[in-house]
Amino acid sequence: MMTPKQIIEHRARLYTEGNGGGIYDLYAENSELKRFFPDIESFCGRFAEMTAESTHAGLNIVKEKQKGKFAEVSFIEYFSKDGKILSFFSKSRLVFEDGRWRILREEREVSIK
Repeated sequence: MMTPKQIIEHRARLYTEGNGGGIYDLYAENSELKRFFPDIESFCGRFAEMTAESTHAGLNIVKEKQKGKFAEVSFIEYFSKDGKILSFFSKSRLVFEDGRWRILREEREVSIK
């Protein structure tokens, strides 16, 4: 079983591979992402559009906190777009459900320099 930190690292690998279906599966059933994209096909279509414009350029986990069946992972994520590296400070909140950690909610702050 992957830890919350490993889930975020795995999501970054899936992004690099262009595996939208794999990413979709990392989210909890009642997550914001699955409320916005109620089926895998709609998410994969949007994911393909997003990844056509940028590539994943790295990940730095800052902090991981766990309390019971909830966890929060803070990290800096890097993307390459139009020859520039963009960095974002992000937080993912995860929930332990069905025997594994799944992403429930995410916050992404503006690009940091």
